Amino acid sequence: MRTIDKIKNDNEFLSGLEIPEYNVKLYLTHIGSDKVHYDMFYNDKLLFTGDDYRPSPTYPGQDSIQAAVALLDFFVLQVGDVERDYFAKYTPEQIEWRESDDCENLKRLTLDFSNDNDELDKCDAHNDACVFFQERFIN
Repeated sequence: MRTIDKIKNDNEFLSGLEIPEYNVKLYLTHIGSDKVHYDMFYNDKLLFTGDDYRPSPTYPGQDSIQAAVALLDFFVLQVGDVERDYFAKYTPEQIEWRESDDCENLKRLTLDFSNDNDELDKCDAHNDACVFFQERFIN
């Protein structure tokens, strides 16, 4: 069983976001050339896990804030953002997350971060979303 402590002490740990305001913790772990393992916790319960994430080569690195926020974008998708069948394999806990205010509010921040950071190699200090994520970024 992967726990937060085990993940953060893993030699292959890359980076993460710990966002207490929304009860979210997201961690990235290196597993191969361009692949990253991810674990997202909501209320300290593992909600999403997988090894199918390949951060964009335009990001500064697999351990960058851009890679972490881009992954978070997938976990805040709502009905209407994608085809309904995207959620076909969601567990009841994942559906509960998707319908939560925490998810909706976090989605706004990820959109603000992405829309206001045209240059992917830096984060604009005048962008509130960028500052928000920088203060919660760990690596």
